[in-house]
Amino acid sequence: MKKTLIYASLGLMVLSGCKKDDSDTSSSNAISASLDGTAVTFNVNAKAMRTNVSGAYSVQIIGYDGNSNQIAIAVSSDSPITTGTYSENSSDSKVASVNYIPSGSAYPYISYNSTSNPATVTITSISATSVQATFKGDVYLASSGGITNTKKAFTNGQFNVKF
Repeated sequence: MKKTLIYASLGLMVLSGCKKDDSDTSSSNAISASLDGTAVTFNVNAKAMRTNVSGAYSVQIIGYDGNSNQIAIAVSSDSPITTGTYSENSSDSKVASVNYIPSGSAYPYISYNSTSNPATVTITSISATSVQATFKGDVYLASSGGITNTKKAFTNGQFNVKF
């Protein structure tokens, strides 16, 4: 199941790598957090997507800040996504991933087995039209040689995004 989430997250980054020309900054699509202690918002083209592939369910949330930095959040389960907590170190099938892609960077920061601040998404409300949640987690810089020790920390994250 964790491999499915990883592949879904990587696919999300690839599919969303080309930003649309329109800049929807609607207040109904809001993603905010602290990144290394600095307040950030990713409200440009913020959106949520649902997928169900052979019984692997996921919800992905993406958005950009004003400088084209991107956040990509994913939750995955072997049952439909509902309210509750999803974590990268989950012992059940409720898994979460947080990814940060700096503008112009060849490599993203991804959640990867953090023990001190694991990627965690707590969905507080989900309907046919929107999803609301809180999130946090450490993300590590990926490189051609694998995952590095270079880390950024998301805290106090929240989103309210339409499907």
